[in-house]
Amino acid sequence: RQNLYSLGETSCVYNVGCVGVVFDFVQNSQTFFTGHTAEVTAVGYCEKRRLVATGQRSGLEPPYIALWNADDPDHPTLHRLYGHSNSVHSAQFSADGEYLFSVGADLETARKNGRR
Repeated sequence: RQNLYSLGETSCVYNVGCVGVVFDFVQNSQTFFTGHTAEVTAVGYCEKRRLVATGQRSGLEPPYIALWNADDPDHPTLHRLYGHSNSVHSAQFSADGEYLFSVGADLETARKNGRR
């Protein structure tokens, strides 16, 4: 599964357990996105918008995808997207950054428009 994305020449994003991690190679430092309540099972990245989408497995609440800013993971979730009845397996942005597509363990595919 794809869970590691380059954020340019100096950093990357990946997941560990319930946490999204942005690692800065130059500063040798990490910042953490802690907006999940269960294990992160999918990571997607939109370079155009610098948005990260992290999807979680089923847990105490329904699974969801959290959208957050790659440049500021310490701040709260920009959006929570619900729609799967079971764990999120994949979350990927369209090439133009307008859509987020996801596939869950429920074999459902969801598409969300990225426009505000």
